[in-house]
Amino acid sequence: MLPAHQARSQEMYQQNFLVYHNMLMQPDTMKFAFWNDEDTLFVKRIIKQYVPTVEESVNTMSFQAEQDQNTVEGSRLFNGMKIRYTYDNEKYLLSGDTLYKFVITNKLSSDSINALFGRGNETGPFNKSQYLRNLQIIAQNRVQVKKIMYHPDFFTEAEFKVIKTKKNCPDTLRVKRKWQSGNKTYQKISLSYNCGSYHTTTSLILDQDYKIYGFDGKYISEELSGFLQQKPFKSRYFLKPKL
Repeated sequence: MLPAHQARSQEMYQQNFLVYHNMLMQPDTMKFAFWNDEDTLFVKRIIKQYVPTVEESVNTMSFQAEQDQNTVEGSRLFNGMKIRYTYDNEKYLLSGDTLYKFVITNKLSSDSINALFGRGNETGPFNKSQYLRNLQIIAQNRVQVKKIMYHPDFFTEAEFKVIKTKKNCPDTLRVKRKWQSGNKTYQKISLSYNCGSYHTTTSLILDQDYKIYGFDGKYISEELSGFLQQKPFKSRYFLKPKL
């Protein structure tokens, strides 16, 4: 574990990650990139996977444009189409023994967003211009905030930790799994935040040195493949019952 005063030096490395999709017999393997700028960790990882239509596949110009936006092809499916994966960057901050994750959320409450979308009042006529204005209001209120993802003292007595926030919507951290292998201790941690329709859960597998090995149940380092249940047609990875 890193002492509170010790900053990480600048470094960059890549890891092969297994990427799960519910239409594949076996997961794809993709490289995820990690780099540190002192205490800030940046990760280039997949955030979206989809199957293109026939029209998209034959439109090579469109595909090339998407390639320039961090989109790559994966395995071919039964219908002949190839999965496409879209990459984006995520940012984490290690402050002492506390790991923070930067997430996108909204300054508006869940009730306010629902009201702007007209949910609960679907009887009136649809007004396209008003709808587009409301979408713009929602977009203008999107903000990036940092959420506590892990601190070792949170889980000494319980498997979860509730963190009060300014909104009436606390964050909840949970230890999903914890195991040891060799000189490493791994933990799968989940963070739940936002309320109502916009409730979001994200998860990480990390070791005692805060090195990340898994994201959100769909992406896991190939280095941990020995801990996985090997079953076809899985949209998520599953750890073995005994580790």
